[in-house]
Amino acid sequence: MLTARNKGIVDLIPFVNVHRLQPLSPDKAFELFCRKAFGPQECCPLELEKLSCDILRKCGGLPLAIVAVGGLLSNKNKVAFEWKQVLDDLGSQFRSDSHLKDCNKVLLEGYHGLPHHLRSCLLYFGFLPESYSINCARLIRLWIAEGFVPHSKRLTSEQVAEEFLIDLINRSLVQVVEMDFLGRPRYCRVHDLMYEIILRKTEYLGFSHFVNREHLNLSSKIRRISIQGSADSVLESIKDSKIRSVSLFNIDRMPNSFMTTLVDFKLIKVLDFEDSPIEYLPEGVGNLFHLQYLSVKNTKVNVLPKSIGKLLNLETLNLKQSHVSMLPIEIKNLKKLRYLAAYSLGEHGTYGRAVKIPKGLGSLIDLLKLFFVEANTYEKVRSLAEKWKWK
Repeated sequence: MLTARNKGIVDLIPFVNVHRLQPLSPDKAFELFCRKAFGPQECCPLELEKLSCDILRKCGGLPLAIVAVGGLLSNKNKVAFEWKQVLDDLGSQFRSDSHLKDCNKVLLEGYHGLPHHLRSCLLYFGFLPESYSINCARLIRLWIAEGFVPHSKRLTSEQVAEEFLIDLINRSLVQVVEMDFLGRPRYCRVHDLMYEIILRKTEYLGFSHFVNREHLNLSSKIRRISIQGSADSVLESIKDSKIRSVSLFNIDRMPNSFMTTLVDFKLIKVLDFEDSPIEYLPEGVGNLFHLQYLSVKNTKVNVLPKSIGKLLNLETLNLKQSHVSMLPIEIKNLKKLRYLAAYSLGEHGTYGRAVKIPKGLGSLIDLLKLFFVEANTYEKVRSLAEKWKWK
């Protein structure tokens, strides 16, 4: 019997029966955890049950992680205060405690075994909140905008990026959360303990930083920021930096100065406002010449400024479930646009209101994906049809 974490190795061996190990079920995970933390004849005290479940969630059903964390807790007093400290500080414990050394080593070997082009793709998960499940199509477009995906004569950038994602999944570094109806990954995430490894690497390499109310001391050398929880005073604290990417997660409110300050960062390539409370895009957004990715999905933005026609490098424009009802005529200037999504959802998840398009959209010769728009004249339909026939 041979074991391997990389499915690619298994595919090279002919005539074998492959058994792909799945994470332990919650019941089996809890049983294994209790044996390691309390001994074979003991059970979990009632006052520690919730904390035990919270700790197990970080292990994600991975037996190695459950055994390691259970061994760590077996040497702790069986009191809620100490266990809460372990839960809150698992990242630093992960680096130093002897019980977690083997688990740490295995996960680090997974990272160091990656070819260079996959390392940046994996590190990007440190840009997301912990335990965050991201839509794979969104992740792929972000990788492309960040420049992680090399040009290929044979495949589109999206196809190359999808191969990268499948490779990370086959190496057991990224977990599939949900599949689509064709059997392709739809949502994915990284294991919480792998997330700790990634955070340490991103911090050491200066790859990205996340900021919230407690973390506002930022270096002027940072290039990517993930703003989580609060956007207050964040941009003011990095006004001298050369930011390339800004993403918002779990933001409760937006200060009035945020959008006006944002357009001063002229080198920005990625603006991901999905699910954030922004209500408008400033006219100055058109001056962000290097912008390649712009998403206002599920926001209250209702109008695109005319200056958007100046974003000649824009490749992704995501307006899904925003309040935008009409595209400005200047949209036809975006010759590099590859992905344009614009619709709202109706009741029961059905498509609701479409977005009206102007004449001349057929000039977008690089467009690969367009939905869900309203073309109410023959001229508009014909320009689109001719465009697709030409491709």
